[in-house]
Amino acid sequence: MERIAGHYAGELDAQFRTLNHFANHAGEIGRAHETFLRGVLSRFLPDDLRLGTGFVVSPTWTSRQQDILIYKRDFTRLFEVGDCVVIDHEAFVGTVEVKTDLGSSDSLAEAVELISDLNTTTLVCAGKWP
Repeated sequence: MERIAGHYAGELDAQFRTLNHFANHAGEIGRAHETFLRGVLSRFLPDDLRLGTGFVVSPTWTSRQQDILIYKRDFTRLFEVGDCVVIDHEAFVGTVEVKTDLGSSDSLAEAVELISDLNTTTLVCAGKWP
């Protein structure tokens, strides 16, 4: 499994380096990194789960924007445009916060704070890509 993960990491790295050759806009580069990572993750998801980006809502709160949402396929999305979704908290399975450059402990703390409200499966995916 470690070798396979290394191959996927190499694929992501090549895509990121190619994009960075053409683009110099942090927001768009970050969005592309999220999209690339969602593509890799989707290959390993069971059929009953989906991926998107967006928000989780309950009767009493709404999350902040989540880079990658993992949610149950059998729940209706409350809102959807492109890959941005709003899902009910009962559909929520987990989230991935993607940071292109996690350069400080403050950046890590901010990423953890962003996903801590959801109190469930979370992952911060960070890398420094050229």
